[in-house]
Amino acid sequence: MLGIVTFSSGCESPLPPDDAGGPDEGRAEFLAPCTAPRDCVSGLCLELSGGDALCTRSCVDDSGCPDAENWGCITAEAGENVCGCVPDSASEICGDGRDNDCDGVADDCIECGGRECAPGFECVDEECVCGEGRDACGRACADFRTDSEHCGACDNRCAAGTSCALGRCVCPGGGVRCGDVCVDVSSDGMHCGGCDNSCAGGQVCLDGACRCPGAGIVCGSRCVDPQSDDTNCGGCGIACGESATCVDGVCACDGGGVLCEGTCIDVRSDDLNCGACGRVCSTSGSSCVDGACTCPAGTEACDRRCRDLSVRSRVAHPFTKRGATRTPR
Repeated sequence: MLGIVTFSSGCESPLPPDDAGGPDEGRAEFLAPCTAPRDCVSGLCLELSGGDALCTRSCVDDSGCPDAENWGCITAEAGENVCGCVPDSASEICGDGRDNDCDGVADDCIECGGRECAPGFECVDEECVCGEGRDACGRACADFRTDSEHCGACDNRCAAGTSCALGRCVCPGGGVRCGDVCVDVSSDGMHCGGCDNSCAGGQVCLDGACRCPGAGIVCGSRCVDPQSDDTNCGGCGIACGESATCVDGVCACDGGGVLCEGTCIDVRSDDLNCGACGRVCSTSGSSCVDGACTCPAGTEACDRRCRDLSVRSRVAHPFTKRGATRTPR
C-alpha cells in the first residue's frame, strides 16, 4: 500500500495532459521536479510525503506507473487518478525492489567498493565513475555537450527555450539569446542585427538591418516618403514652400505656378520671373504679358527703353546758330 500523497493543483485549472496537443515549451516531462502544475507537460504536479514534488501523469491502474513496490495508481485530492510514489530514502537502496528515491527506476544502483554508486555511474577499480564522454556533477553524470542542466560545466543550466549543443546554450532555429529570451535578429525590431539594437522612427527590421518600409528613406531620425513629403521632397531637407506640394518627388505649386527659390510665381505676369525663374523685364517701361516682356502698345524697345518711334524730335544742325541763316555756296 502507498502512503498518503498530496496532489498539488493550486488555485488554477490543470494544464492539458500530454496528449492534448498543446504547446509544452519550457515545461517538464514525467518525473521531473516541479512546484506547480504549470511546470509540467501533463499539468499534474505531485507532492511527495518528503516535501518534494515531481511531474506525474494520469493512470488507470498500477500498470501505467513505474514497476516498483512503492509506485501505484492513486486518487489524488483533486479526484484524478495519477501515478504516485512514497520515497523512503534520499538515494537508492540496492536489492529491496523499491524505487527508494522515486526516480522511476527500482534498484538502479551499483555496489562498488563497499558503497553504492549513484544512477548513471559505473564501477571501475572499485571507484564510482561516469562513463565515457560524461562527467560527475554531484551524484549525477552529465554530458557537458548536450545536458541542458550542466551545459559545458556542472550546474550551468540553459534558460527556458534554449538547449545545449556542443557545450553551449543555443536558441532554436539559429536565434540569438538576448537577455532571457531567444530572438530572430534578422527581423526583431528590438534586436535588429544584434541584441538591444532597436529600430526607431518607423523603421522595421529587414535582413538584420533597420530600414524604412516601401520606398521610404531616413531623414534625421524618422522615415519619410520622398515622393510626397513636403519637407523632404525628392530628398532629405528639400522643402516645398507654403503654397507648394510635393508630387512624385517634385515640389509643385498648388495654383499652377512655377516654384522660384521656394516661392510659387505666376511666370505669365511676374516682371522679375517672366516666362521662367530669374528672367527680369529689364527694358524700362516694359511689363510681363503672357510670359514675355512687352512694351506698351504704340512703343518699341529701343536702347533698353520702350519708345514711341512715331514721334521724332527736331534737332538743330550742330553748325547753325539759332536765328542765323546759312547761305548756300
